[in-house]
Amino acid sequence: MANRGHVGRTTECFRRAAGRACAVLVWVFAGAVAGGCDDVKIDAQKGRPAKGVVRDADTGQPVAGAFVTFEWWETVSARVDTGSHCFHAEVRRSAADGSVEVPVHMGYLPSGVVVYARGYERPPLGYGGQNEFALKRARADREARLQHLFGLVTNCRGEDSARALAEVERAMLEELHELAVTDKEKEMVRQRALSRPAAGQR
Repeated sequence: MANRGHVGRTTECFRRAAGRACAVLVWVFAGAVAGGCDDVKIDAQKGRPAKGVVRDADTGQPVAGAFVTFEWWETVSARVDTGSHCFHAEVRRSAADGSVEVPVHMGYLPSGVVVYARGYERPPLGYGGQNEFALKRARADREARLQHLFGLVTNCRGEDSARALAEVERAMLEELHELAVTDKEKEMVRQRALSRPAAGQR
């Protein structure tokens, strides 16, 4: 598992050089209101854009057209509750030679990576500066493939993230529709589509 260092960042609560003013952030959890300067930590490391490559884990050959979703996570420590969530996501497609750009957001490298390509599978993992993403050939079992695809879910806040994720979600839904046979499976796919309205927009 890649190392995911915690780099402290206070987003809403900050000190201005002149007045040292602290902005007040109000968090609402289950009807309770907590005010104050809460601690926000980005679960990533600072860095610069880099190049990666998507390969077949068995042959070492490049995998073109893979959807590589990069996630940025943060942990918010508030008075009432503490939790982690994905606050930004970007999607890149691998080129003919398997190469893919590893982006940065606000000066930080991503916290996690999810890769989707037809005929391949790979579980989500943390990003620790690696430049190679090896995909294993998907098993021929239809039900196993369905289960794998249903597990490839990225929930990130913000409209920019939703737009970025729409293309990969459309591609996965297309494969899910092809794989679904039973009424239960078809209903699961329908519910997945309903939960991702942006995926239906072009």
